[in-house]
Parts: sequence; C-alpha cells; structure tokens
Amino acid sequence: MILPVNLKVLYDTPLRESFFHWKVIFSLFLLAAVFISTLLSYRKDKTVFFIAVWFFITILPVSNIVPLKPTMMAERYVYIPSIGICLLGGLVSYKICRIGSPLFSYSKALILILFSIFSLITFQRNKLWTNETVYFEKAAEDASQNAYAHHNLGDVYRKTGRMRQAISEWQKAVEIYPLHPEANNSLANIALMQGDYPEAVRRYRIALKGRPENSESHYNLALALERLGNTDEAISHYREFIRRASPNYQDIIEQVAERLRVSDRGKGQYQEK
Repeated sequence: MILPVNLKVLYDTPLRESFFHWKVIFSLFLLAAVFISTLLSYRKDKTVFFIAVWFFITILPVSNIVPLKPTMMAERYVYIPSIGICLLGGLVSYKICRIGSPLFSYSKALILILFSIFSLITFQRNKLWTNETVYFEKAAEDASQNAYAHHNLGDVYRKTGRMRQAISEWQKAVEIYPLHPEANNSLANIALMQGDYPEAVRRYRIALKGRPENSESHYNLALALERLGNTDEAISHYREFIRRASPNYQDIIEQVAERLRVSDRGKGQYQEK
C-alpha cells in the first residue's frame, strides 16, 4: 500500500522455522510499535485512533492466525484495510491545509504525482486479469515453486486444448509436491486415456491418498484395475464411487450399481455350484 513494488499475482510465502529468525523478530517489533502507537493516539487524536483500529480489525481475519492455505498472502487481502491508509492520507493533507502551511502547495503536487503513478500501476496490473490463461501464467511465473499454480495453469491449458503444455505443468506440480492430489489425478486421467493402466493406477492411488473423497478418482481407478484384471479391487472402488458420488452422476451411479448387482449374482451362483 505504501510502496507498491514487486507486486505478484501469487505470493509463495516461505514459512520461518525459527521464532528467532531476524525477519520474525523485526516484524514483531514493528507490529508492537504500531500497536503501542495506536493506543497512545487515543488521547491525542481519536480520528487517528479510529483509522489505526480500522486497519487492525479489518486485516485480522487474513492475518494467518488460522493459516489461509494455499494462499497465505495476497494483495486482495488489504483492499478493506487500505481504506484506513487512504483516510490517514486524507487526514494528513487536511491538517496541512488547515494550518496554512506552505507545504500544502508541495503536498498537492506530490499527491497528483503519486495518484498518476499509482493509476498507471493499477492500469498495468488490471491487464493480468484479462483471462484465465494470462492470470495463471503470471501466477506460475510469480510463484515458480508453488505446485498449485502449475496445476491450475495446466487445467487452463487443458480447457483450451493445449494438452502437451497441460501435461508439462502437471508434471512440474508433482515434481514440487509429489503427493499433489489434483495434479496426480490429472496425469492419471492422461495415462488412462493412453492405455497406460499401471501408471494410471499408480497415480490414482496417490491422488486418493490426498483426496479420498474424490468419487471420480475411485471410478477411474476401478476402470484401470479392471483393465489389469484386478476385478475384486475394482469392485471395492466402484462401491466407493457410489457412496461418494454426487447426484450429478446419477446415470453413471445406476450403471455401476447394475454392474455390481450382476457381479454379486454371478458370485452367488458360483458359490451355490
């Protein structure tokens, strides 16, 4: 808000492992200083106190007291808190004007310059929201070690028919985070379509470790297992699919349920013989 440089669509925020890291200590001292100044401002200027309290209260929900995963830091998190900074800037300008300080003429010029620069930055940044491709390409560039950025970019490429690039992005995602459920599921789907059933099974198993509630993965894993002749395990995943699938898959649910009934009757007849 004060110095808008090195702005990013996606911030890959490193977590400090030690409380005594200098950046952690410096941040705590800075926050403490601002907080104490806020308390002291109550007696001197209640307007300043209100502005400071506004900032603290509105930024509190996005302060990662409860970690906001996977996006722990984002520019949009300070949209509402920035109202306090704007009010403070207006208050300072008002006080300079009221006391008739010669600085007012210079402050007007400074405000005009800052307004022009910030408007230009805003105009340029808005271009990053042109479409999904532009946005997620920039996100993957800004956070090159963020698996979710590469997975999302891969999904965008898939939607636009750029499958080779999509596969490349999903592979980058699993290189960064080998247990990434969505990226593994996407690569498993490709392997299934290409007839590489062992690879599909391997990927689906990994995907289900991270998201066991994914009904589509259970269904596709069952298909791959059937192709490999592992009928018993396939049936167990078909049952999981029926248990977890949403009503949107009603037609497929009925088809799978009928196949399971036929399979159960076949087993019963075999046991009687």
